[in-house]
Amino acid sequence: MKKTTLVIFAAIAILSIGCKKEKEGKVLSPDEQKDYIENVAVEAINLIDFDYWKPTADFIVGTEKVAANCETDKSFEDFTDAFYEAFDKGDHKTVYDFSTLKGHFFIDNNAIKYEKASKFSADWKLEDGSACKLTGAVTSSKKEILVAENTRYDDNGTEYVEEEWVVIPTKVTVKATKGGKTMGNLDLATDFSIKGDFPDPATDKISVTAGFSAGDYKVSVTRAKYSPTEIATTFNFNKGKKQIFKFDLLAKGKLSFEEDGDPDLEKTTGTVKVSGNVLNKVKLTGTLNWGKYVAFAKEQKDPKTLEEAQAIAKDMESIVKIVLNCGNRDQARLGFEAIADTEQEGAETYSIETVVRFTDGSAYQLPKEYYTEDSFEDVFEALSALTKKINDYLESINSSENQPK
Repeated sequence: MKKTTLVIFAAIAILSIGCKKEKEGKVLSPDEQKDYIENVAVEAINLIDFDYWKPTADFIVGTEKVAANCETDKSFEDFTDAFYEAFDKGDHKTVYDFSTLKGHFFIDNNAIKYEKASKFSADWKLEDGSACKLTGAVTSSKKEILVAENTRYDDNGTEYVEEEWVVIPTKVTVKATKGGKTMGNLDLATDFSIKGDFPDPATDKISVTAGFSAGDYKVSVTRAKYSPTEIATTFNFNKGKKQIFKFDLLAKGKLSFEEDGDPDLEKTTGTVKVSGNVLNKVKLTGTLNWGKYVAFAKEQKDPKTLEEAQAIAKDMESIVKIVLNCGNRDQARLGFEAIADTEQEGAETYSIETVVRFTDGSAYQLPKEYYTEDSFEDVFEALSALTKKINDYLESINSSENQPK
């Protein structure tokens, strides 16, 4: 069962590029589809050009330089001591509640200082004189969850348990600016139903949404839900109003658990659906019937003949369905094929290989026969160019830091 599980999830990972489905379209040959996917992938990579991220990177690097040359003022040290002491509730219990982080922090004469304020904010200037500001807020849910229990011993050798708790926030907002221009935003919201001291996956429900933006880019999780009957997430990556990538996962059914709290996958039932698209031009859709897969996998043994291996491959195709759609038409599907392998001793063994099957009847093993560096040369070149820009930037930072002052 473990081998078959790896085959299925490896196939889903490899085929994480699919195509946008429309009503009609031309049937593409395997070579035409390679060109189509390659063009879309290069377009997406070029939209992630490091030049677009450089202002935010400069802001972070500049802030680190300023902070590295600062000392802490007594006002800041007194605040820090009082802030963490408030988390100590006595009786070896610490409760972290970051909604209490308030005050105005600022840099004056290379010293980090603090003054009392009703909200959190921080002000500093970069070496070029640019005024920077950080604001933020954490809204507390008042719900405490246990995150750690540590065994300790006092001076007399008596054992005790030290507990660490965290108050779950319902909302977190952070904004950074430089010269009045936004450098980054973070927004996070939670909704949950946790009855005990810590989350119980067999009974509790948790929902999270989050968004982070820097420059023209935004990464967002517009849906992240967990319950014993549903797991769902929606992930988006945008540049301005242009969607570069989107991923959706929805699993519905019934999760079962062992007595020790570990998932009991053999008793879990349900259907998993995934979809992903690039630039709204390339889309993948897939489904997996988990209950049928578990029942199928429990009955399977290593095939002793090619016919047995072929039967397994056929059954797997009825359980796992993944479709690629390009040029406004379904172009390919995930498949499984039985392969005979000859061992060094000369005996034949049989394995199940993942393949991509096109509408013209051709099939290619994944990834070695289809997704290769030679067949997607432009994609690898675009990735190399992006990596080089990042490395050159990091090297320039290291060089400036090592120059004598």
